[in-house]
Amino acid sequence: MTTSRKSFWSQYHKLIGQICCENIQICPFDFVENKHSKLQTELFAAFLIPYFIGGSIMNTIQKRVFFGYDRNALGEFIIWEEQADVVRYIFATYACGHSLAFIADELQKIGIPSPTNKPTWGRQIINNILTNEKYLGDENYPKIIENEIFEKVIRRKLGNAYSMRYHPSY
Repeated sequence: MTTSRKSFWSQYHKLIGQICCENIQICPFDFVENKHSKLQTELFAAFLIPYFIGGSIMNTIQKRVFFGYDRNALGEFIIWEEQADVVRYIFATYACGHSLAFIADELQKIGIPSPTNKPTWGRQIINNILTNEKYLGDENYPKIIENEIFEKVIRRKLGNAYSMRYHPSY
């Protein structure tokens, strides 16, 4: 590693340490204007600028992106329609009385990859989707599932031994 790259990474780690430890709000363009090399500027843009959107790295810490959602350029959660259709299918099929295993088999037959991008779907993956309240929408996530269908699914799960094993809080 060349001296300039070592210098850049030491500045990078120092900057990250300041932001994370002292919650200092820094304009990323101050770093770029200090006449760093093109490589340093590109690395800074690639690794740090996304965290400054919204004014503070503390406000934009990576949150998990659930199946059916993606992030836009501003880091906001948006609906990924292709996956959201799968989520709606899972909720509708379960609400109509089909089992988790039936849903998993159907998704595999259709050839839809699981949230882990594998060809197989497990009952636990489907159960996690069915119990995820983020699909109802909140301040961060847009709504994919209507309240009525979510409540119907939860009512059905209340009497289901599999769900009680994995979600004893019901």
